[in-house]
Amino acid sequence: MSKIEEFKRAKFTADRVKKEMLSAMGRDSPDNDKHRLTAKFLSADGWGASFFIEASYGYFGNSSGYKALGDKDVAEVFADAIAANLTRIAETAIQIASRRCEESRKAAEEEAREVLKETASP
Repeated sequence: MSKIEEFKRAKFTADRVKKEMLSAMGRDSPDNDKHRLTAKFLSADGWGASFFIEASYGYFGNSSGYKALGDKDVAEVFADAIAANLTRIAETAIQIASRRCEESRKAAEEEAREVLKETASP
């Protein structure tokens, strides 16, 4: 493949990634009322974890939906973007876990107060 052909392929992929990601984020059109960009935990074992990432979109007045990560080249670039941001993702995971822990502690404290209030009443 010549350098010109490689550039054309890279340009096509860059344009496609931009279109698909803007669509999945709902930033391409005000009519894009079905956009989704989500990650869901699937499973974990001793070797790692599996996740499902949904990136999709669709437009008002059209019942069709489209998958933004359905193209292999787009999905590979998306995976590279995740890999490039793993430290930031890990730091965010720490923050989320800490926030959940604090929310759980507050709920447990409230429950303990309610129990003490019930047992202290004559």
